Amino acid sequence: MAGGPAIGPSVLQESNDMLIGVTSFAFRWFVQQQGRGATGSSLHFDLLRKAKECDAEVVQFCENLPLHHFSKRELASLRQAAADLGLGIEVGIRCCRRDVLQRYLSIAELLQSRILRVVLEDDENPPARSQLPALIGALVPELRSKEITLAIENRQSQTPAEIKDLVLSIGDPHVRVCVDFLNSLYHLAGPREVIGALGPFAATAHAKDATVSRCGNGFLARSSVLGEGVVDVTGAFDQLCSTGNLLSMHVESYLDQSSPSEDALGQEQEHARKGLRFLAEARRRREPSDLRPWAHDER
Repeated sequence: MAGGPAIGPSVLQESNDMLIGVTSFAFRWFVQQQGRGATGSSLHFDLLRKAKECDAEVVQFCENLPLHHFSKRELASLRQAAADLGLGIEVGIRCCRRDVLQRYLSIAELLQSRILRVVLEDDENPPARSQLPALIGALVPELRSKEITLAIENRQSQTPAEIKDLVLSIGDPHVRVCVDFLNSLYHLAGPREVIGALGPFAATAHAKDATVSRCGNGFLARSSVLGEGVVDVTGAFDQLCSTGNLLSMHVESYLDQSSPSEDALGQEQEHARKGLRFLAEARRRREPSDLRPWAHDER
């Protein structure tokens, strides 16, 4: 499929302003604690309200808060609840099975999600890397018809270079990348290297920051509020936005706690609020035309 159309902004939907938001992993302790007593889909609605309290514009539901058990009626209710709060929804999944990916494409369409963010991992039956181009390529016709962008997130199972090669092998603008600033530390690839390799293909991003300290003979990275750690978040934001293709950027954190205490719940809420404020300020510094540099060319 390498002969497919060049990757560019032409397939972005009419509403293509870059939104700032949170993923469900920004509230991982809240999800873990409340999920023990929650019934049905109530936790998803609770997360929408928490995101709104932090001034998010969009919420990305990931695999810690799945959507496949929702009926069509429940999905419509979730979409309406988000609309009532002035929020958009994005859909995420950790999976390598074609049937599950197709099911989540349908969910994304029902929720009017422009993005299906995917972590290409499977604990039970992981496909060989050589099988991934065929797996993803088979989804392209449906991605085109539904006008949804598949965004492959960098994670432990693949290096940034491998994800870049995969996207290039598909060669279609509906298959792009979800850039996570810190996930590739597993491969000793820092944010600059990750964004340098994957930034041109980014449809969405997970913004993280961290402090780093010596720990015995190694190093320990701990989550921090955006802008208060060692990551050049402003530089990363500007570089990703400069492509003109970024649809969203989400605050995400990984607070290290043995259990979801009240302190942890308060910390992650504060991390989300401050992180969104940081991203909103970074966006304000940019002219609207900078976020959509192709706009003048299409008039």
